[in-house]
Amino acid sequence: MPARPTPATPEALLETFATRLDHAYAPKTARQYRWGLGDILKLAAERRGRPISLLELFEDCDLLGSILTSTARAGGGPEVAGWTVPARRSAAYAAASLLAPELRAGGIAEPRWAVDAALRLLAERVGNRYRLPKPLTRNYGRGSAPSAAEVDAVIQAAESDPGWRGPRDSALFQTMFFTAARVNAVRELDGAAVQREPDGGGRMLVHAKYWKDSGEFLIPATVMMLIDAYATAFNLWATARGLSARVGIGVPGPLWRSRRGMPVSYSEINRRLTEVCAQASIARYTPHAFRYAFATLGTEVAPRFVVAMAGGWTGGPRLMDEHYVHRDIDAALAKVAAMKPRRSPDDSNVRPIHQPVGVG
Repeated sequence: MPARPTPATPEALLETFATRLDHAYAPKTARQYRWGLGDILKLAAERRGRPISLLELFEDCDLLGSILTSTARAGGGPEVAGWTVPARRSAAYAAASLLAPELRAGGIAEPRWAVDAALRLLAERVGNRYRLPKPLTRNYGRGSAPSAAEVDAVIQAAESDPGWRGPRDSALFQTMFFTAARVNAVRELDGAAVQREPDGGGRMLVHAKYWKDSGEFLIPATVMMLIDAYATAFNLWATARGLSARVGIGVPGPLWRSRRGMPVSYSEINRRLTEVCAQASIARYTPHAFRYAFATLGTEVAPRFVVAMAGGWTGGPRLMDEHYVHRDIDAALAKVAAMKPRRSPDDSNVRPIHQPVGVG
């Protein structure tokens, strides 16, 4: 009968976990799981007042369950965003699977069952998920939505930049506004994923935050003309400087480029938007604000479900309303007050609206 393996030391266990993560998952997922497990151990140490090893954590179902269902932030501060709690849970399951031999040697018969048992203490199992005792807070969707005039001012300020950066920034900002696609989905757009339509408009195929958000978005003809102007100016500039980068509609490779010919970064987009907001003398907005503006302005002229489908809100109109639509109550009441009273078909009898309008 083979001898039972000796349990690994806490440091060796974490090193083994990091090594196996790199072989089992993509680099981005491996970094997320590595961070998630480290965050769990930090919270466990704070609650026990001393360092907690991974083996001790799996042995203490009460402690593990309280951490996996908690929105507390390690080190104190505001509650974590809604995506962090599932990320911790996924990291715990990854550790249970990848370190199963070592955890079994330490006395944990079924590591994944230990995670399930810890979660069942405080959360309700619904299908293959868990309903937490406290609803998760979401830290996005709380920004400001620019008005139509402010969006136009930003675009006009972006166009004033000389060279190819003006058409690039204007086309980039308008693409984010008219499609409501996620910022990184537009930023990482490949030229080969943009197709020209017979009417002069275009379609772009993007890969967004989740695979359900990926899909085709329509691009207005005016924006396609700006993209052509940017591509022509950039290619001439790149040729003059001996750069091999080329961009264009239908041209494989990143569409939006920086001055070094590399794909434009989020920080550069954010910096340029800050600059053009200052030039237009309006409050600073983040790139994600174009998505708020699409939802807010779109629902004023079109049915909510149409706007949700056009903007790629897979959660439907309710998700869009709760986190992206920013209603101005004063403006809404002003519109109601300006409404004319209803009249009968023969216009002989005025029927005023007696129902008071107000904010409860």
